[in-house]
Amino acid sequence: MVGFAGVGTPIYTGSMIADAIDADELKTNMRREGIYSGAFTFCMKLSVALGTMMTALGLQLVNYVPGETQSARTILFMRLLYAFPAITTGLATLYALRYPLVKERMFEIRAALDARKALGSTK
Repeated sequence: MVGFAGVGTPIYTGSMIADAIDADELKTNMRREGIYSGAFTFCMKLSVALGTMMTALGLQLVNYVPGETQSARTILFMRLLYAFPAITTGLATLYALRYPLVKERMFEIRAALDARKALGSTK
């Protein structure tokens, strides 16, 4: 499940950000791609850092000892620990299903932006 999300996430997040930028432009009449890109990049870097830290802490909590044969209890807890990414990926997918900028809404937004640009209007 995590592998599947790892492949799809870069594709659909890029599309979602582009949609959010268009919706923001319709609302504010400003293109703010840099803000969206910077915030997204910061969040991605933060999530990698926190994920690495949580993994190290989790391994300490389950008494993992590098280079040694692990006890059955430690192996069980490690399996449970590594179920966490699959669970959070599932929860994120459920949350993403509520994303309001669906295909039909984006057609409306694009049409409104195109009409505004065709008229030369700034509002």
